[in-house]
Amino acid sequence: MSRTLMMSLVAVLAFSVAARAELVVHYALDETSGTTAADSALAGGLQNASSNGASPFAGDAGVLGNAATFTNVWDKVLVYNSTGLSPTGAYSVAFWVKDASSSGWDTVAFVGQEFNYDRYESIMATGSSRYEYRNGGGTLNFTGDTVSDGTWHHVVTTRASGIDRRIYVDGKLSALSTDSVGGGEGAMAPANRLGVGGLTRGGAASDGDIANEFDGMVDDYGFFDDDITAEHVALINGLAILAGANLSDGIDDVLAVYNATTGTATSGSGLWTYATGLTGDVGDYGGTVVGNDAYIVLDDQGNGVAVIPEPATMVLMGLGVAAIARRRKA
Repeated sequence: MSRTLMMSLVAVLAFSVAARAELVVHYALDETSGTTAADSALAGGLQNASSNGASPFAGDAGVLGNAATFTNVWDKVLVYNSTGLSPTGAYSVAFWVKDASSSGWDTVAFVGQEFNYDRYESIMATGSSRYEYRNGGGTLNFTGDTVSDGTWHHVVTTRASGIDRRIYVDGKLSALSTDSVGGGEGAMAPANRLGVGGLTRGGAASDGDIANEFDGMVDDYGFFDDDITAEHVALINGLAILAGANLSDGIDDVLAVYNATTGTATSGSGLWTYATGLTGDVGDYGGTVVGNDAYIVLDDQGNGVAVIPEPATMVLMGLGVAAIARRRKA
């Protein structure tokens, strides 16, 4: 078997392992008007979310293009119902958030059951990042780092198929819970309702069925059908900041490069490759894409990914070196 073919097989196998968590719902929230958030995920089919008459879209600037703006009113909350979604075990939720308040139980994101008031998970961002889980037989609450400081923060929550639940803030693990909840871990399954901007439990998405409305802004919301890894979380945060990449913009490809320890992948404005000898903790990043020195640390051995010049830039750099050599020779 040729070396090239062997390297290709290694890359494919690494990708198949790393890509087990699939992005099945992605709301970029770039709309400037209307009441519908378009789903741009590559998998899962179109699963658009809608508000109940008022628009959360006004073209307000977010981290990646525009963002949705919520103002503590129920009819701006975005809701999506689908019997086709229905994850029965592990899943993850990711979003950028800018909180306008610092107290209360305002809900940024919600995962639950339609027509069931007491089986849901909500992610709050008033004061600390907070994760609440209810399954009809018990309630679990735990908190992570503070995100109510008037600036943008990236938040990811993951739920494994067992009792492992995690909060990541700005690309790093912030809180972990392995506590069990009365009523059984599977009591909430299947989850067939997603909400952005409020607690959307119960019946129809209308006044009285929506509570804990959020006051702030949300950008680039995603729902994954499994628990994503710490490396994946770090890439989502770092590639957004360094390269302007949203959830559908090549992040899985860069993760596959890291897992294969070879190859290149484009995400956002950068071309990325596996890198060693990096300094920092998992989730740390630095440099710039323009300066060709951007990097993201993805493990505690100093490995991760780094940007490399695009092929056209490398050609120009080579021409420049050649020109210098000719001048020196002359």
